[in-house]
Amino acid sequence: MQQLSPADAFFGWDKRIWPVLSPAAKVAQQDQLLILKRIARGAYQLWRVSGEQAGGYVVTSTGKTNDTNVFCCWVVLAAGQADGIRAMRSLMTDIETMARQAGCVEIRVEGRKGWQRVLGYEPIEPHVYRKRLH
Repeated sequence: MQQLSPADAFFGWDKRIWPVLSPAAKVAQQDQLLILKRIARGAYQLWRVSGEQAGGYVVTSTGKTNDTNVFCCWVVLAAGQADGIRAMRSLMTDIETMARQAGCVEIRVEGRKGWQRVLGYEPIEPHVYRKRLH
């Protein structure tokens, strides 16, 4: 997993990045221009995932949560190709490692109910799951 700079995001957005992220953004009701603006000002981080079992992009955000006031990594969007559940768990392990390195004490993901079984995260709201990072 490699973090892309805002400049890399800007120059690759229309042809490479947005076509991959757009289906996930539509489901999450996220606006393309707002996502790109937040990446440009550093509020969101854009990651390229490439490997034998998975490829695509992940958008994250770090900051204090409103409910528990802890430093958290949110997976805002994730989209691309993954070769099964094992590949998704491996990707989440990479994201958890990145979150720990950034000083986060938990990670949160919003998604369909099925993701809870795949990830093993604790449900905290309908369609919102978290894992405490130790």
